[in-house]
Amino acid sequence: MSEDNPGTSDKGEAAWYARRKEWTQHQVPLQSKSTQPLFTLTDDRKSYIYRSLIKEGRSFTHSIPLSIVTDVVVHGWKQDGTWPQDEYNPKVE
Repeated sequence: MSEDNPGTSDKGEAAWYARRKEWTQHQVPLQSKSTQPLFTLTDDRKSYIYRSLIKEGRSFTHSIPLSIVTDVVVHGWKQDGTWPQDEYNPKVE
């Protein structure tokens, strides 16, 4: 069977192939390198987010870039004393 022509009378399968074709073509990058960050987090804000997520078990209501989550978690670990003293947190650009 070809992906362009599934060769079936099953409408569900044909719809799946059509949707898959849309998903796998014309991909747009999520974020270009030329865009500026939407915001910066202060240490107080990082502490608040860390407490909310880790200590209180809350969750984000929207998707958050992994780089921001990592920055928040490392900040919280450093505050808690669980981040090794001789390690550093390199900034990922």
